[in-house]
Amino acid sequence: MYAEFDVKFIRPLNVNYTGRVAFGDANQAKQEAEINFEGAITDWRKVAKLSDLKSAYGDFAVGFAPEEEWTTNLNKGDLETQKLKDTFGSTYGVSVAADPAGTDVTTGEFKGYKEYAFGTYPKLKYETNTANLEQFTIRIPVYVKYHWGEIKSHIDVLVGKTLNQVNARRK
Repeated sequence: MYAEFDVKFIRPLNVNYTGRVAFGDANQAKQEAEINFEGAITDWRKVAKLSDLKSAYGDFAVGFAPEEEWTTNLNKGDLETQKLKDTFGSTYGVSVAADPAGTDVTTGEFKGYKEYAFGTYPKLKYETNTANLEQFTIRIPVYVKYHWGEIKSHIDVLVGKTLNQVNARRK
């Protein structure tokens, strides 16, 4: 006679990319930010070096959500629920660079995402198109895929407040 048990396992990896991408003054015309997951992924042993993790968990990939799923706290909105494009009609100048192109995910839970092999992900770009006054955050949902599945996470992109112009004169 055998007993049946409902067992749930805790994922062996943690992903924490929050606060790692920041653009300075919102008035700067163009800025780019590197995306580097080194140190953002750890396992239960606190190992964070990607080459060591790869030997234990296989190849990694990261998927970026389409812009329609990005959220923001712009104008004191709720970062968890306020959709950037639905509310403001644009991405306020933040975009995922076109090169490398990534692979479109066409099925499953992450349909519409773009997937990149680790080490080949694109830069995030910022082009100002607003007279922003206060700092705000854009949250980009991502997933990290490894041998045993995927982990949902996000990248928080901090856009700095508009700084005073140095050469401005008042009368």
